[in-house]
Amino acid sequence: MTAFLESGQGQYNEAGSHGISMRAFVGEIKKQTVMKAKIKANQSNLNKAVNWLAKYNSFNNERDLIEGNLEVETYESKEWRRINKKCEDSFEKYEEYCDELPKYEVVKIEKSELY
Repeated sequence: MTAFLESGQGQYNEAGSHGISMRAFVGEIKKQTVMKAKIKANQSNLNKAVNWLAKYNSFNNERDLIEGNLEVETYESKEWRRINKKCEDSFEKYEEYCDELPKYEVVKIEKSELY
């Protein structure tokens, strides 16, 4: 995400939220990380797993920013709990799609820059 922001396509404002939409950010990640499955039948699940991992990374970065700016405990912050739930849900979705993939495809994702 920092490379995306350094490229000038998005900037963080004072409140800690970014000036780009989630769709634009994930679209940029997809352009950077295009993976091709060995077997065509796995391509759909591979794409979905990569997309959910990119979303997780984005939510995790946002959660880290919120956590760094908090003056109270994390569990007391409604904003942190909201983004934490999104992190958990997106990673669970990623794992669901990885369960549908052969091990060598999961290893390929884990060796990528997204993981």
